[in-house]
Amino acid sequence: MTHEQYRTDIVRRVSMYLTNEIKLLPCHRDNAYKHGCIVLRGLRRRHFDQRQKMLLRNPALRTTTLSEMDITAYENIWLPTGMIAIADDRKSISITVSPRLPT
Repeated sequence: MTHEQYRTDIVRRVSMYLTNEIKLLPCHRDNAYKHGCIVLRGLRRRHFDQRQKMLLRNPALRTTTLSEMDITAYENIWLPTGMIAIADDRKSISITVSPRLPT
């Protein structure tokens, strides 16, 4: 494998893994909500007990478009790395890897 083939393979894999991670953003947000705590009258209290957690609906995975909440979460998590850029239409789950990888 040449150096250029290796670099291309790395860029392809990073794009694939990040795209999969972006598709799972609704699941990550749902887990934070489901397992999070709130503060009532100075006391920390869980949102849901274990029985309620089992009865909650599972989030729908994004396969073709991103919601506004997904876009905001995506921008807050991935854009500060400076390694990836969001698509122009702001709805695509595909990403582009910036040429900041070592040559």
